[in-house]
Amino acid sequence: MSIEGEQNVDRDRKPQAFIRFGLPGHETEYVFKTQANKYSEAETMSDEWEYAITQQLGAEWAVMNRGERIEIIPPRSQRTPETDQKVNQVIMSVIGDGYEFPEEE
Repeated sequence: MSIEGEQNVDRDRKPQAFIRFGLPGHETEYVFKTQANKYSEAETMSDEWEYAITQQLGAEWAVMNRGERIEIIPPRSQRTPETDQKVNQVIMSVIGDGYEFPEEE
């Protein structure tokens, strides 16, 4: 593949979105962030996204925009398969299909 071809591959990739639970310092919450690619810094999170996530999850969830990430605390700070599914569905509906979700490393 030529250098031009390699550059086009990177240009055609979607930005990345990450949803992680229980990161250090965030043991009882989901952390959602986006970045242009795996080598770039996190992007500033949209206030509209925070609002839409808050509305779709409901009052029993806590949602906080921290600039480069959105923190989401499930009811009673408990993670379950149902909370995993709900968070994933809501975030995907809010941000659309313009992002890819890479596997955890």
